Amino acid sequence: MINNNDLLNKIEIYDATTFGMDLATGATYTVSVNFVETSKKKAQSLGTAKWADKGDKLEIQGDNVFMDKSAPIDLTEVDTIVFTKS
Repeated sequence: MINNNDLLNKIEIYDATTFGMDLATGATYTVSVNFVETSKKKAQSLGTAKWADKGDKLEIQGDNVFMDKSAPIDLTEVDTIVFTKS
């Protein structure tokens, strides 16, 4: 259950090869977060997902929530997280 203490910091898609999201396909992915309409927030880019050989996964690291410039993403406000093939 997601509550107000849950902040997005990292997304990992395991077994990425099975989904065709590995380096062999030559694909890179930009990642963005869309918020629920009631939050009145614009979509936020998380950057580019990186392939991790160890664990066969595609991963994206969000801002460190302890940094002054970070803008933590409250999961209770997230509608969708979109991986777009570049």
